[in-house]
Amino acid sequence: MIRTAFLAAAFCLPLIAASFSGEVAYAHVKTQCDMGPRHYGSTSYFSLRSYITNTLSKAGLAPKTHAFRSPYFPDRRGENYFAVIPGAGAKYIICAAHYDTRSIAEKELLLSKRGPIAGANDGASAVGVLLELARVLPGKKLPYPVMLVFFDMEDDGSFARSFTDTDWIQGSLAFAARSDMTKAKVHCGILLDMIGSDKAVYRYESYAYSRYSSLYAAVWDMARAMGYSQFVKVSSGEIIDDHIPFAVKGIPFIDIIDMGYAWHHTQGDTLDKISKEALYRTGSLIERFVQSPPAW
Repeated sequence: MIRTAFLAAAFCLPLIAASFSGEVAYAHVKTQCDMGPRHYGSTSYFSLRSYITNTLSKAGLAPKTHAFRSPYFPDRRGENYFAVIPGAGAKYIICAAHYDTRSIAEKELLLSKRGPIAGANDGASAVGVLLELARVLPGKKLPYPVMLVFFDMEDDGSFARSFTDTDWIQGSLAFAARSDMTKAKVHCGILLDMIGSDKAVYRYESYAYSRYSSLYAAVWDMARAMGYSQFVKVSSGEIIDDHIPFAVKGIPFIDIIDMGYAWHHTQGDTLDKISKEALYRTGSLIERFVQSPPAW
């Protein structure tokens, strides 16, 4: 009751005066975790789909569904969700996250613990930040329209023959193939993934940095100017994540991710690892970036 009332009160704030709240983002994370693991086909997975679209609608946005089929999972039908917040320019700034959680905790030593994970950080944290951005960005003067995208079927992969020949990141591969996902129509994109840990440290993802180092530098400089020393100016290696299908198409797209998260793909990825301050850091950075994107 307290959480529901808190969220309802937050949505009643005057949109023009709203600013990012780590408390509200955390409430979204908790709601997801309370549902249980949200891997493909689970009851919680379908509940989360409704929660995302309902929350976007309550924020005054018009959520849209992008349905797709994966060539690697022919029996699965995925759904990405997105909503656009109007801005002055013709190109989008995309802010994205994946909403599904891993169905197998393969990093657990005991076979008995290798079931679906809670995904508090790997899934819920970034979704919580995007849903809070949906509340605070409408009504603000934005130089570019902001597209919030929630990717399906990111986290159940098992192989990668290349960046794009893989059964990971199925939702983003399908979304990046849309006709409107071109450099002519997308100014840039920022992916959020595993951003909510109280011990989070964010480093450059090496593939995106090799192509879009100036965008990475602009975002990291802004973060550090805001006092966020957790954004460290070093590379941490390559990772196949939802920014990759856009980056390989020539769309400037970077990944804010804590690649050192100790509980990745384990049963320890639980709500107690999530920090309201970490959610606020990332969310307030995105809030500032989309309002005043620096030259890069």
